[in-house]
Amino acid sequence: MANQPQRILPFLNIGRIVHLVDGQVDWGYGVSINFHKKEGNRKNKGETPEPIYL
Repeated sequence: MANQPQRILPFLNIGRIVHLVDGQVDWGYGVSINFHKKEGNRKNKGETPEPIYL
């Protein structure tokens, strides 16, 4: 639930301390310096891609 963009984007500010975990890999703490929206991959031609935030 915490990794859903609509839940975390309002709190993801530049300079905020974040804890990064990817599956079993714990990347530790860091400071967010920038992020942007990128179009996701389309699985079907008629489907709208889900945005990815980097």
